[in-house]
Amino acid sequence: MQCVCPALKEARIRAHHNLVTMLWGRLEKASSRWCIHQEMTVDALCGLETPLDCHADWQRAVDELQEPDLEAAEDPASSAGLLRKRPDGFAFNWDGRSILILEFLRAYDLRATWHTDMDHFKIERYVPLRDKLTRCLPAGWIVDILPLLLGVRGSFDEQTWRAALERFNLTGIKATEFMTELTAKCLAEAEELFNVRAAALHANHANRT
Repeated sequence: MQCVCPALKEARIRAHHNLVTMLWGRLEKASSRWCIHQEMTVDALCGLETPLDCHADWQRAVDELQEPDLEAAEDPASSAGLLRKRPDGFAFNWDGRSILILEFLRAYDLRATWHTDMDHFKIERYVPLRDKLTRCLPAGWIVDILPLLLGVRGSFDEQTWRAALERFNLTGIKATEFMTELTAKCLAEAEELFNVRAAALHANHANRT
């Protein structure tokens, strides 16, 4: 119900969006170095406003990103697929020449290995995009994938989250307080899905009678 039921697809999308908006907003507020763009396609990256000292590097990179790879027999369909990718967010630290491909997942957390399994899945999904961006940008730029996973019951890997939050200058008691707020929000969204399901079942029963 919380992860795959087709009847609750819209409610799950809404829960995911609410959590992502809260998360990206807090990370961006915690560090003035990072600018986060939510749900932007790779193809739309060419329209980003950049600082003057990064403009030439970035424009050359996005131009190359949208051209077929001339040095390797790259599948045109694969290249087009990369341009249509829409991660949950891109984080840019222009001063540090760093780009993070952000992915958030509200996952089913019953199995003991749920976190490592889904972490691997999310990273593998965006490895081609990370590698392509790395090739397009000059030496000195860093492109990385940052998956952030939260279980539907509010569980999370503390070490992974603390390391991720630290990249945005969110540490110590502030990080602890934020994770408390985020997990509470996650549980509230799970409860809302139960309410949506109950309302749908009631409406279905009423229609039949």
